Amino acid sequence: MFRILELVGLLAPAAGIVLLVIYRRGAAGGAWVGIVGCLLALLASGIGIADTRLAAVGSLGEASFGEQLTGWTVGRFVLLTLAVALLLTGASAGRRRTVRTSPGSAAAPAGPTANRTVTALMITGVALSLIGIVVQFVPIDLGVDHERLTTIIGLLMETVEFALLGGGVFALCLAIVTDRPLSGSLPDPGDWLKRSAVGAHRLYRQFHERRG
Repeated sequence: MFRILELVGLLAPAAGIVLLVIYRRGAAGGAWVGIVGCLLALLASGIGIADTRLAAVGSLGEASFGEQLTGWTVGRFVLLTLAVALLLTGASAGRRRTVRTSPGSAAAPAGPTANRTVTALMITGVALSLIGIVVQFVPIDLGVDHERLTTIIGLLMETVEFALLGGGVFALCLAIVTDRPLSGSLPDPGDWLKRSAVGAHRLYRQFHERRG
């Protein structure tokens, strides 16, 4: 289960690239900026995998914050920071206070719901990414008598880190393409996100009603 969650987090930047390529026309230049950000996030994920596999998880608890920011960790930290900055830039690029309209119709003022959706996605993406970046510096040291438990907790923290970073990157990708002019029969990602949230909430309620 945890490995699946980690894999989903690692592949989230790749899914973000696919999303941005599909909606690149409506997102204008913001999509290409976001694609570069996703590529940097993918590279950072690769560095993270190599770094955590080569380093002893238990030794991270003995290092200070400054000592951990060495070598590949510095590179990963810089790449993730640049990735988040680029994704935020892409989400803000070309924003106007108009809603998407069908071809040939006049633009209308943007409603508060659309603006809130994009803003919420941006805040969520930044928050998840920042928490994921900070998690890698959380000290893990339960002593020499609990080395096995330290290793297990370290692996769990690693999974949480990748999941948070992946979720943050994908949320920012959604912010880039949400509430943009659409081409063809492509659905608006914001509408799809709302329907998914409603469906998930309905399934959650049904699950608890059956258990009750």
